[in-house]
Amino acid sequence: MAVNQTGVSRGFAFVDYATAEEAEKGQKAHNGALLEGTNIRVAYGTPGRTGASILGGHHNTSVV
Repeated sequence: MAVNQTGVSRGFAFVDYATAEEAEKGQKAHNGALLEGTNIRVAYGTPGRTGASILGGHHNTSVV
């Protein structure tokens, strides 16, 4: 996500998957990956708690 007028990254994003299996594959494939010189953390989000990443939560949303 980017700050409105500056375009500077806020450091997080949300990704929705159709199934829990796809979400798990995405998390495993991208957690710890190098992105623009920084290792990223991918965790499961909890619906209704915007910005909150909780490992082991619902598997339909990943934070990237």
